[in-house]
Amino acid sequence: MGSAAVRTAEPVRLRPAQRTDDDIEVHAQDRAYTAHQLRLGGVDWTEIAERTGYLDGRIASMAVTAWLQKIAIEQAPGQRRGALQLELDRLDQIQAAFWDLTLAGDYHAAEVVLKIVGRRCTIMGFDPPGDTDLTPPRTVLVTGSGEQHVATLQSLIAETEAARLADEHAPRLAPAR
Repeated sequence: MGSAAVRTAEPVRLRPAQRTDDDIEVHAQDRAYTAHQLRLGGVDWTEIAERTGYLDGRIASMAVTAWLQKIAIEQAPGQRRGALQLELDRLDQIQAAFWDLTLAGDYHAAEVVLKIVGRRCTIMGFDPPGDTDLTPPRTVLVTGSGEQHVATLQSLIAETEAARLADEHAPRLAPAR
């Protein structure tokens, strides 16, 4: 579909007697597709809503997001594997471009390679979401009488809880670029 056709898209209105469930679904998908094409062309959401018949820009944006999610889910497993392999191949090419510099000690190149390795691990599912704690577990040896043992364990529990709460409420810094 040419960009001129997309920019002049008008909402299609079906009379209630003519509508079927399939018509409504196809119409919604066509409208979301048209809205997506307009957005790719640089049109703002308010204008997209006006051109495609959505109530406002926020709803147009939500419709496009839902449409993109739906088509992603409907992809066949072979298509997903192909897209995954394409992304991994791209990461390999980028990493190859920086590899020699990394081995030569270039700090910036090493950062790029490490980000690529991290991204590859995320794509392949090696890192569970939110798994960023790289500190090793702490081993504690508790000695003494039964009462001392219980008191030490209670102290460790309180210390661990305080550290967890402090971490939850600590400001998050954006990673350096």
